[in-house]
Amino acid sequence: MKKYEFTEETKNIYTMDKEITLHRIRALQSFDEVKTGDLGGWIEDERNLSHNGNCWVFDNGWVFDNGRVSGIGRVSGNGRVSGNGWVFGNGWVSDNGDITKPEHLLSIVPIGSRGDCTTFYRSKDNQIWVTCGCFCGALDKFVRKVEKTHGNNKHGSAYKIAIELAKAQIDLT
Repeated sequence: MKKYEFTEETKNIYTMDKEITLHRIRALQSFDEVKTGDLGGWIEDERNLSHNGNCWVFDNGWVFDNGRVSGIGRVSGNGRVSGNGWVFGNGWVSDNGDITKPEHLLSIVPIGSRGDCTTFYRSKDNQIWVTCGCFCGALDKFVRKVEKTHGNNKHGSAYKIAIELAKAQIDLT
């Protein structure tokens, strides 16, 4: 059973290589704190937001490309994107993750050898986590992965600067 539908409201956004049309969603049923008829955020396609569980995209949140918010599967629990939070590329919000404020999130595009998006964010236990390509994990593990993969080459140097910027940007209090 579907829990949301697309409204007629759309917006076009532009990434590095394409134009994407996002669709505003409306709840078809009540669940958790969402009531039937509530307007949600913006998604590109139904693959971006599961019809299962209590997951939802709130306010002006955007989910597109391979980003997914889901009650089950790869993005799990009550994943949500609120306020102006974005999940895109291969990004994900898991468990009770709630990206709601800019001081909890930093995305850098393009970066690295693949020109991918790297997203740093505050986890529910007040640590910095990173999603980058096929990597998703704590900042200290990302630092080790960057050192092992790139060392001090151009990409390693850029990632190290991004790591320091994330430490300065993301509020862990």
